[in-house]
Amino acid sequence: MSWVYGTPYLVQKVDFWRWMENMLTPHNQPWFVGGDFNEWIWNHEKEDGMEDVAGKQLFLLDFINSVGLTDLGFQGPTYTWRAMRRNQSLIQERLDCDLANPSWLEQWPHTKVTHGPVIGSDHCPLIVIAKPKRSSQKNQFMFEATWLEHQECRAIIEEC
Repeated sequence: MSWVYGTPYLVQKVDFWRWMENMLTPHNQPWFVGGDFNEWIWNHEKEDGMEDVAGKQLFLLDFINSVGLTDLGFQGPTYTWRAMRRNQSLIQERLDCDLANPSWLEQWPHTKVTHGPVIGSDHCPLIVIAKPKRSSQKNQFMFEATWLEHQECRAIIEEC
């Protein structure tokens, strides 16, 4: 698992994303990457503000594609960050997300991400529940000591 806090500063973004692509290279091990990327990709992930995706460099999308990750999606509110601007307008964006590679998705195919309620922060928490793939093996036998209290226990064990 890798946790990310992406730079919010435009002048640092090129170097930050270059570092991300060089340091977090694709591999075959299950890999989960999550956190505050300080980036949004699609226009529906932003409400208010001036910039739209047509004039924006898509650092996060380029990173996802270059290292072979999948956005795990989410349940709950669309926006993970919000702030009031000087003109008293509310700006909201999906800056936080969770990503995984194919090996992760194979081992934990039921991973769910929920955007929790905003409490005491300008970001909402990302709640991740990763459930492993169910095994087709039968449950392993476990002996219960209380069985020894039954009269037929010794006979059943000897018979088996």
